[in-house]
Amino acid sequence: MSFDAKALKKLADACRKAGITHFKNEHMEFTLSPEPPASNYKKRKASKETEPVVDSAFKSDTLTEEALLLWSVADPNDESVA
Repeated sequence: MSFDAKALKKLADACRKAGITHFKNEHMEFTLSPEPPASNYKKRKASKETEPVVDSAFKSDTLTEEALLLWSVADPNDESVA
């Protein structure tokens, strides 16, 4: 005997509603998890709703004006610069 996907889903939903976790008949046998798996739609929706975590200490990846000035000036103690 063959079952289509819709019929199996209806059977699984009915079993979950009735609190049945294990089903067996002459044609098939299956065990259900306590919670139904999340659908792909719900997974995508959940991933879109989560905001990326931003470190508040991070401001920019560019140098400040003072850092640029210090970086561009040669070290007077460096003897290799002549």
